[in-house]
Amino acid sequence: NIDQYVGDAVDEFYKSPGDRSHMRSVMHCLLYKETKHNYSKGHGDGGKAGGPLQFHQGTWDGYRKIMIKEGYATEVGSRYDLKEAIRTTVWAFQDGRGKAWGPYLREECK
Repeated sequence: NIDQYVGDAVDEFYKSPGDRSHMRSVMHCLLYKETKHNYSKGHGDGGKAGGPLQFHQGTWDGYRKIMIKEGYATEVGSRYDLKEAIRTTVWAFQDGRGKAWGPYLREECK
């Protein structure tokens, strides 16, 4: 399911083949670095970050509210929802918010 969710989200938010390819790579790197592709259910950043892509609750709520306003989501939902966490992350990158993820900020997932 993870491969399908990543592919669907990337195709939704990116149009060029090169951008899609790059974003698929970034997403799989982030999923691995953050939670071993959702196999590790821990909470990072001193317990503040949770879910497959380690969102802080405030960040999740804020991003989802923007997505609702822009017509990309209908509810805030849960940062633990794998499909929506992936969609929200891909949206965030497309919206210029990728530096919110440590592995990307540290250039581990470029």
